[in-house]
Amino acid sequence: MFSNHKTARSQLASYLLNCLRYPTVGQLVSIIIPVYNDPEGLRTTLESVTGQTYSPYEILVVDNNSTDTTREVATTYESSYPNLITVLDEVEIQSSYAARNTGVQNADGSILGFIDADMTVDRNWIESAVGYINQNDARYLACDVEVYSKNNNPNFFERYELATAFPVEAYVNESNFGVTASLFVTKDVFEEVGLFDHRFVSGGDAEFGNRVHDADIELHFDPGNVMYHPARSTFRSLVKKSIRIGKGKAQRRKHKPKNSRSAFDLRNFLPPNISVFYSRMNTKNTSKTDLFKYWLFSYLMKIIKYLSKISQMSHSDFDASNK
Repeated sequence: MFSNHKTARSQLASYLLNCLRYPTVGQLVSIIIPVYNDPEGLRTTLESVTGQTYSPYEILVVDNNSTDTTREVATTYESSYPNLITVLDEVEIQSSYAARNTGVQNADGSILGFIDADMTVDRNWIESAVGYINQNDARYLACDVEVYSKNNNPNFFERYELATAFPVEAYVNESNFGVTASLFVTKDVFEEVGLFDHRFVSGGDAEFGNRVHDADIELHFDPGNVMYHPARSTFRSLVKKSIRIGKGKAQRRKHKPKNSRSAFDLRNFLPPNISVFYSRMNTKNTSKTDLFKYWLFSYLMKIIKYLSKISQMSHSDFDASNK
């Protein structure tokens, strides 16, 4: 499947080289970090993942045609960790899923871990994931995500994120996917079901997870392996996220209509189910006043997602950019 990107000879040579380098240790794990215009976030993540207790592993940073200093940050760390970090480029398709696919196609590991720039992990993150995979014969593992505020006195938007963002367990159990910001997948899964669909700007993790589930591959969730994501702190950042999700929903409706809700489905206009909304919250000690505020704000974000979806569907071509 990956012959267009690596010849069989180079793959064999890489495998033999890794056997020589790591003759008595565990499986090689490839950590893939897609990034676009986020130098500080990338620096934060690389500082976190370069000191892992597990060995052997490699880090593949895939720059998605950044226009700032992001790639310079990546190459600086590559120079500092020449045996650990490799910088790759995805310049043809502007999509985080295309960048992840470039990482998959160039990965030498039998287990692939995905993390986004700006996230941090504990030093035993990889070790814990590999242990879970081996103990449970898992091929698809979603880790938990804990949202944190960089401020001692978080504002409303940060508190909203702290309370509602990343209900990964619910995603796995109810919607059959884990977010690509906190995911481990064995490489043979990609060989079986294919790569991420690069046509999506958002929701590609759900589409991929659904394909994995449809292939009768069990989806696992480990609440004990936690990754950390900073809370969005502005109204603008949350609106931007909702617009991106709406565009992804439009793309899924175009390419996967059987697995997507019609734009005219009445459920698009209804407020979130309050009991479901509460069950997915990260904290249960929220006051009734704050709960109502978060629920109301969530409804606003839902409307913005819907308007973004309708706007994108009005265009004849709304796939991820092909440069």
